[in-house]
Amino acid sequence: MEKDTKKILTLKTIDKRMTDRKSGNMEKFGFQATMEELKEKGVTVAEVVTDAHLGIGALMSKSFEFKSNLL
Repeated sequence: MEKDTKKILTLKTIDKRMTDRKSGNMEKFGFQATMEELKEKGVTVAEVVTDAHLGIGALMSKSFEFKSNLL
């Protein structure tokens, strides 16, 4: 969601079949697909809010050059 306009920029529906039938991988897969789509569209992402999923934190710092701010 874009902060000022409150508009949803993209939405992904993930099926377990896309993640080797492992529901634990779905959140990370969906996050990566969403970030890649936003990057392709030229959207600059300044902040990401998650539920502190460790896989997403690692993916953010490795693939998308974010610094984790986990407490």
